[in-house]
Amino acid sequence: MSAFINRTVAWSSPQALDQHSPTQLRWLPRQLAEHDPTQATIICGQRGLIIHIPAGAFRDQAGQVVTSKIEIELIEVDSKAAILLAGQATVSRDQAFETGGMFHLAAYAQGQALQLNRPLHIEWPLYLPLPKNTPLRLLSYGTARTRAVEQDQQSDWLPLNSSPLQVKWKKTQARLSFELHELGWVASQNALVFNGLKGMFTTTLAGEAAFMPHKTAFVVLDDCQSVVRLFCQNQKFSTFNLPMRKAGTIVVLAENGEQLYVGVQNFSARNTGVLTIHPKPMERSLAPHWLFHLLSK
Repeated sequence: MSAFINRTVAWSSPQALDQHSPTQLRWLPRQLAEHDPTQATIICGQRGLIIHIPAGAFRDQAGQVVTSKIEIELIEVDSKAAILLAGQATVSRDQAFETGGMFHLAAYAQGQALQLNRPLHIEWPLYLPLPKNTPLRLLSYGTARTRAVEQDQQSDWLPLNSSPLQVKWKKTQARLSFELHELGWVASQNALVFNGLKGMFTTTLAGEAAFMPHKTAFVVLDDCQSVVRLFCQNQKFSTFNLPMRKAGTIVVLAENGEQLYVGVQNFSARNTGVLTIHPKPMERSLAPHWLFHLLSK
């Protein structure tokens, strides 16, 4: 008999993230649901993620099993634009990878982040297209809090499973099924195969945006599901992680208080040397919609 009862918790309306989160992550809505941790429950995300929660699945920072009502937070990332807005690049150390999607799962009791006491069973549809029957690895940042993207470094993804998971195909939809043992960011990935790395890929900023205190930049590759984050050095953004002979789009976000500048530059596989971007001011509320339209082509 199944350990889970057939009871689904409805999510509340998506809400904006904390003001302490980076700009791009504040644009990405989160789903919230109340949960009675003494009861087994099935929770369904708005983009198809299914979470089977057994009774007694959460513990607090003191190691005590939580019995009072808690709040569960879910962010489902199902496009390259959403990856960029979440600030979760598909790069770990010197390895770029393709992804079938990402999600962030957290649980809180009275504002305190909780940890898992028992594993959750996850049924996860793969949103981004990958070759059929591609085995995927799971990676995680291994933290129970939504992570702020640091300005000057790229955090590494850590493997959750020692061997690849086989993708389950049902008609035209691919799904992964696995046990989740820790909360935080989770990505499904397949290593990008390429012949070496570019020695240095660099883009410079021009205009007012170059001197703004908060800047971030990404390369979104055209022909694979990969988003590479660049590191910042004054008015320059660079990376060693870009596969050779790839075309894509550079997206730069710069802000100073209420001012938001967005810069975009397409590049071909033949581009070499340093590219220059001139970010332009944009209404803050329009930026996420514009980016989704731009990167969905």
